[in-house]
Amino acid sequence: MTRSKWCWLAVAVAGMLLPAVALGAASVDTKGAVTVNADDNVGDAGAFAAATASIIEEADPADITVGNIVITAPAGFEFDTTAEVTVTPNPGDLNLGAGDGIALVVTPEEDTITVPVTEVSTAATTLTFTGITLRALDCEAADATATPDVTVTAPGGDLTDAALIDVTITAGELAGLMFNAAIANQVACTNFNVAVRSVDACENPVNVAADTAVAFAVATGTGELTAAAAQIANGASTTGNVAVSYDTIEEGVVLEATAEGLTAAESSEFNVAASAAAALAVQPIATQAVGFEFEVTVLLLDACGDEIVNAGDPVTVTLARGDGTGALGGQDVRAINAGASSVTFTGLTYDTAEADVTITANDGGALTDAVSDAFDVIAACTEDADCDDAVFCNGAETCNLDTGLCEDGELPCAAELCVEADDVCLECIDAEDCAAPEDLCMVAVCEDNVCGETAKDCGDDVCNPADGACVECVAAADCDDANLCTTDTCVDLACVNTPVDCGDEFCDPATGGCVECFEDAECDDGLFCNGAESCVLGACEAGTPPCLIGLCDEENDWCAPCVADGDCDDENLCTTDACVLGECVNTAVDCGEELCDPADGECVECLEDANCDDGVFCNGAEVCADKACAAGTAPCTAEEICLEDEDACVECVEDSDCDGEFCVDDVCVECRNAADCDDGLWCNGAETCSAAGACVAGTAPCDAAAGETCNEELDQCELCMFDIWGCYPVCIPTLTLTVFGLMTLRFGRRRQA
Repeated sequence: MTRSKWCWLAVAVAGMLLPAVALGAASVDTKGAVTVNADDNVGDAGAFAAATASIIEEADPADITVGNIVITAPAGFEFDTTAEVTVTPNPGDLNLGAGDGIALVVTPEEDTITVPVTEVSTAATTLTFTGITLRALDCEAADATATPDVTVTAPGGDLTDAALIDVTITAGELAGLMFNAAIANQVACTNFNVAVRSVDACENPVNVAADTAVAFAVATGTGELTAAAAQIANGASTTGNVAVSYDTIEEGVVLEATAEGLTAAESSEFNVAASAAAALAVQPIATQAVGFEFEVTVLLLDACGDEIVNAGDPVTVTLARGDGTGALGGQDVRAINAGASSVTFTGLTYDTAEADVTITANDGGALTDAVSDAFDVIAACTEDADCDDAVFCNGAETCNLDTGLCEDGELPCAAELCVEADDVCLECIDAEDCAAPEDLCMVAVCEDNVCGETAKDCGDDVCNPADGACVECVAAADCDDANLCTTDTCVDLACVNTPVDCGDEFCDPATGGCVECFEDAECDDGLFCNGAESCVLGACEAGTPPCLIGLCDEENDWCAPCVADGDCDDENLCTTDACVLGECVNTAVDCGEELCDPADGECVECLEDANCDDGVFCNGAEVCADKACAAGTAPCTAEEICLEDEDACVECVEDSDCDGEFCVDDVCVECRNAADCDDGLWCNGAETCSAAGACVAGTAPCDAAAGETCNEELDQCELCMFDIWGCYPVCIPTLTLTVFGLMTLRFGRRRQA
């Protein structure tokens, strides 16, 4: 072991006298200092090791005085302060404060152990220390100590002899795993050996106290590791060689070893290369028919079972029957040539109908032989009827006369449901058979075996088109509470019906508008003298003062009697105010047929246009100008007729108003029907009357471009030509016949001009 592995230290002191100058594990100088030397040490940083030390003193006890024997920990270590150290004098010639010859138990401090000597006898003395436990502060600290020393200082005088102190080194506590060696580069899918050992924290081997299972895995890499079961046996510290393999070609692979309760270990990096050809493989063989030819393909595989190209000499392959009783015909020897990865055997036959036949392939050399998957050989079919399985839904099977095998029929129902019991194809039986609608707010339905869609039923809620969930609302319209006095909104799929803010006014539920009042009481200002306010069409109107000015007692809510005409002023210039026997009499000014102007109390003809209206429409609307009535402007033009009973201006009332035209719906028009437009001529076509009452010219009945002429006398179209002598023309009336709507034929009778 190297000094870098020092962690645990156990000290055993054997009792024998040596000269002070003796070389070895320990020495005692003339001042009574005993030094413990460790020539080899291993251990776990922070772990403990027990030690036993013995000091053998020379026969002259007079050189030892009463005092303290002090044991000092070496640099980089400390004592376990929870341990108990027992000091035993033998044969009992020192008194350690516990009685002559009786052992003393002391508790160490971190750096020292102190043993008091209270009495010295005349006999030779041997002291035995048991239970001293040291702890390395860490692996580096232990390494920094050239030779860790436990120093024992005895009190007193001239000790000239030394005690031989033997040192025994033990490992630290079990901490983790460590790979025994670096892993060399490997070949994919090929076994190689790894081994790990159990170690302390300073990587010193430590035996396990029970069988410990070890698992191997890939720490760095993309492939898979195959590993045999491994363990470190009870009392051992290594697994021994464990066979593993890696299946991927790559660089920088690192393995990991783990065991329960121990720190995992990682291996060194290594590379994995491709393997050479290792085996043959037969591709799967389908069911065959007796006596019909088939083919078999054999592949070349690497150690990982992957197909590879032959990079060497041709590989000779021989086929043979494996399982089965029949004879394999047509087989011969063929080769997988360089640059190829397979070879195909064609023209093979098998002469016996049986199940689970296999075919083997071998190269007669180092490659692993191949055995095909089992396949069946059946009697050959000769017609479609041999293949019918009487099942409707899988289609009508047929016989392939080239292979002797039955082939599946085309499925009769394709994307539909097949009902075997009825030999029918249906689109659906229930809604689950139908595709979900793209619209999330629709659901599939199956009606009369046909798929359809219907709106999702959300009850009083609505469907959210974003996810198809039923929610309270998706738009403000979903929140209408039929209350015009609320503003309806949809917030986060929930309805919010906010009352209309009318301030100090009221919302009218009939219109949703804000009004001043609904009833008179809401207008009452609490005052008597200004009269009782009233609510008229949602607005407050002032009341009529019950008393004249100066006569109203607001405090007592009553009208006092007048004493003079001035007490009766009603602020209305159109009344004459007088006090008669204590009561006010306000008499309206007499204007006869005129009106009193409240602005000045004068009598005038009118105050507004309505005062001048004579009730006659046809003379126009009279107006009030400067408080005098003026005639209105006639509503109808000179060309129009005024209808007083209808308050309307019209173009006509009867035909005589229209100068040769017709009066229709108070408007003069050219015609009422086609007869009104007929000019009596046949050759210019039949005139018509438009919806607006205007005559529309007809279309000429004869086709001039085709050489036709119109005979007005006979009301007919004619084709005219000279006779065969060219002496006089001959005209033939044309008749038009359309055949099946595809062609037009013209016929006529001959007529001499």
